Amino acid sequence: RVRAEEAFRSASLYARGLLEAALDPFVTISPEGKITDINRATELVTGLSREDLIGSDFSDYFTQPQKAKEVYKKVLTAGMVKDYSLTIRHVSGHTTDVLYNATLYKNEAGQMQGVLAAARDVTEHNIMESRNRFTNVLLELFAQKTSRKEYLDSVVRAIREWSGCQCVGIRITNQDGFIPYESHIGFSDEFVKTENKLSMKTDTCICIRAITQSPEQQDAPLLTPKGSFHSNNTFKFMDSLTEEGKKQYRDVCIRYGFASLAVVPICYRDKVLGVIHLADKKENQTSPETVDFLENMAMLIGEAVHRFDIETEFRQSEERYRQLVELSPEGIGVEKDDKIVFVNTAAARLLGAKGRNELIGKHILDFVHPDYRKRTHRQLEYMRRKGEPLPLRENIFIRVDGTPVDVEVAATPLVYENKPAAQIVFRDITERKLAQERIIADQKQLRLLTAELLLTEERERHEIATALHDSLG
Repeated sequence: RVRAEEAFRSASLYARGLLEAALDPFVTISPEGKITDINRATELVTGLSREDLIGSDFSDYFTQPQKAKEVYKKVLTAGMVKDYSLTIRHVSGHTTDVLYNATLYKNEAGQMQGVLAAARDVTEHNIMESRNRFTNVLLELFAQKTSRKEYLDSVVRAIREWSGCQCVGIRITNQDGFIPYESHIGFSDEFVKTENKLSMKTDTCICIRAITQSPEQQDAPLLTPKGSFHSNNTFKFMDSLTEEGKKQYRDVCIRYGFASLAVVPICYRDKVLGVIHLADKKENQTSPETVDFLENMAMLIGEAVHRFDIETEFRQSEERYRQLVELSPEGIGVEKDDKIVFVNTAAARLLGAKGRNELIGKHILDFVHPDYRKRTHRQLEYMRRKGEPLPLRENIFIRVDGTPVDVEVAATPLVYENKPAAQIVFRDITERKLAQERIIADQKQLRLLTAELLLTEERERHEIATALHDSLG
């Protein structure tokens, strides 16, 4: 009996040692839902002592007590649960996300004694998962959205959902030196109207200093190593400043009651394009970890803003080019793989087509006079091989109705829809050719008249000379 008691005591101490050495919280719970035993990790995660916890209700230490009771009932009916998501609340207000695994334990007679539950801290894992999801959302938005405004509207919603912050805005510097909210959510219309007047030239504010990367001395408590500003208690910070120091802040966010603030620069390479502005009337809503992660994400946003700006400039440039092409009196066409893929109105009119669709898809040589086709083909092949433009040359094109037209043609290599192509510019020189022919005919007639005049003069001189000679003789 003594040896059995010693063995039992030794086994109990061994089990207790394993329980206390575990980093995960362990608890045993009675059938009535009361805590009967805990380990040291449970004390740490709740902030309460062993004496406080034993005998209390198991569900009282979770952010969702009813959910905890449901999982306990599930263990009693199903015998066990695995990876059940709960959140433990510390007495300080801090929370810990855990996955609970619980099972029934019984005595030697097989009678149920209670529930043994273990919790695995997954807070860091959940944070990483949340960050990964947020990063993926930004990347998807980058690929899906077609305009800067549409993209930034989606980004501010994604940031608010991820950060839990009440108000989120993105300010982009414009050409006039103002930094209006291009997209925002949560801010009142009155606040946005006031802040949209913020000028880089005349005002003083941390948003401006974040963009210019020129912090003041009193900004030091707010500043991060990457140039962002954040405070979890703006009222306390402002109270700590001298009257002179307070003049460096516009005080608008304070007047609107924002206790938590963060201003994160949006950069493209070495240029700051604008800022992400987070604000909340509750304290401790802009943690250093949140700001640090947003600083990394701001680079993605900066890349996207730059891309949308380039695309906008490209579209505007393309539209200007298209207008110039359409207004050009000269025929302009694009051929790819010897097929016509684009013509302007002047080209369609010159070739006698009712519309440009009558020409699209046709072979380019179909509209070249048979006498010029081989030469034209060789010239196009040379241009493609050398990548050099072809100078103006005379040619004869065939209109849709089969009539020839004298033209002057030049060609330039280009890329069209990511494939090698050629831009062909041509003009009708029929009138010029006719004028040249008239000039040549006139010159020929002039030469004939001149020769005849000379002969007439010679005859006249001969007759006069003969008359004078005979008379004098």
